[in-house]
Amino acid sequence: MNTKITGKIIVVGDNIDTDQIYPGRFLAITDPKEIGSHCLCGVSEDIAPSFPKG
Repeated sequence: MNTKITGKIIVVGDNIDTDQIYPGRFLAITDPKEIGSHCLCGVSEDIAPSFPKG
């Protein structure tokens, strides 16, 4: 079985771990929209605000 996935990617570097994907200081947040605003901020604080919606 072959699966083809299409879409855009953003290269953020090597060895990205869960603390970079979603840092522990935000674990108490439960609102999904606010959670998304902190995604990958362990890599760079500028990623989430500049990430295209969708």
